Amino acid sequence: MPSDAAGARPQSAETEWPRVESFRIKDGRCLVDDTYLHVESSYWGYYRNLYEDYWSAGWFGKVAFLSVTFVVPYGLWSLARLLRDPFGWPALAAFGAIALIALFGIYRRVVRGYTAASRIPLADVRVVETNRGMKGLTQPRLLVVYDADGATRRRYLALPSLYATDGEERFREARRVLGRAGLRVE
Repeated sequence: MPSDAAGARPQSAETEWPRVESFRIKDGRCLVDDTYLHVESSYWGYYRNLYEDYWSAGWFGKVAFLSVTFVVPYGLWSLARLLRDPFGWPALAAFGAIALIALFGIYRRVVRGYTAASRIPLADVRVVETNRGMKGLTQPRLLVVYDADGATRRRYLALPSLYATDGEERFREARRVLGRAGLRVE
């Protein structure tokens, strides 16, 4: 039986490679094969997609990309300033914001059943809810509702902004890929 060039997996007339389709999400890619929905996300994936989406979008895209790029260093610089004088209103505001973000994260994960699952069996997926978002206010997103461990779980997937060079097409592509995988997309 012949094998591929790397010798990793034999191929024959009756052996077929699994069909894998993918679409971009805000911080990486979502891959859909015959049995699983795989989510590959990272900070660097977010930064790479941000660059690809905005840098080629003209002057507005370049301004948006540079603004997001410099928010992190500015935040670190501000934190360093707070550490020198930790008893001011800026410290109180920063710690209050961190506490609110932490409480919101706990609420989403524990109370509402959101997960960060990177691999979801297609057979467990009940529905994929789509939300196009409003240009300038919210971004397109998907909510994968599935069963795991006897409970209903949710996986939130943010898609590229509608301001991206082809943000509208990416939203339609995500819907098509998930529909072709046999999932109910609403």
